[in-house]
Amino acid sequence: MKRILLVDDASSMREDLSSALERRGVEVHKAATGAQAIKIFKEASLDAVFLDIKLPDLNGLDVFEQLKKIDEEARVIFITGNDNKHFQQRAAELGAERYLLKPIILGELMEIIDSL
Repeated sequence: MKRILLVDDASSMREDLSSALERRGVEVHKAATGAQAIKIFKEASLDAVFLDIKLPDLNGLDVFEQLKKIDEEARVIFITGNDNKHFQQRAAELGAERYLLKPIILGELMEIIDSL
């Protein structure tokens, strides 16, 4: 069973995606803030983190940098409505696996998870 962390400040996004992924056999941990994401990341053994850019407390890129300090092998996929080229470039420089724009296509998400 794949284990992921889904980080998004929109509760509907977290709940809808986690429900769909859980029905497909994925164990989903959820966080609404960067601080929650970092705490869960430290405590759980995860295959990947799906991370939004805009969070209420920290920028997703800053969260990613902290995750990499905890585990250099952290696999992070950004899921965001932010089509900013600067953010995309910075995410790539930091080593993000992918940068997906919302709305998220469940089939594409499952392909990524299956490939982990």
